[in-house]
Amino acid sequence: MKKFKSKNTISVNVIEKEYLHALEGLSEDGDFESIFFLRLIWETGLRPMDVMDLHPSEIMERRIHRKSLKTGKYENYNMISEETEKLKDRKSVQAGKYNNYNIVSEETEKLAAELLEKQGKFFSKNREHYFRRIRKNFVNPKMSVWEIVKYSREPL
Repeated sequence: MKKFKSKNTISVNVIEKEYLHALEGLSEDGDFESIFFLRLIWETGLRPMDVMDLHPSEIMERRIHRKSLKTGKYENYNMISEETEKLKDRKSVQAGKYNNYNIVSEETEKLAAELLEKQGKFFSKNREHYFRRIRKNFVNPKMSVWEIVKYSREPL
């Protein structure tokens, strides 16, 4: 389990429970686009605007390969922690000996394929729509999508 505490002092356990509760609520509603949006943030730590701008060609064999809209750099938040990187040879990490892309689960990959087949793109609405749909399914009033983003960006 990750050791993480946000500025709002929402514990890791609460964040994980809220994520699962939101997924359950969205599944009951059949809102697959919001589920895909939430799962990408949870699994990869990508910023919401990067998720919205994601193109099918940027997902290769369950790996997301894209530059961040904010920094213009390739970012990875589920690769390896800083402590682990210190133990490894930096050249082998940069050479790709270890995972250097954000990986999505098989279930998320299948959901992406279904959305593409059904509508030809991942998202049909704006970012705020997905934020509202997800927030509606949280129990804790302090919980937000940004808490999940921050949590997902912490080293494993």
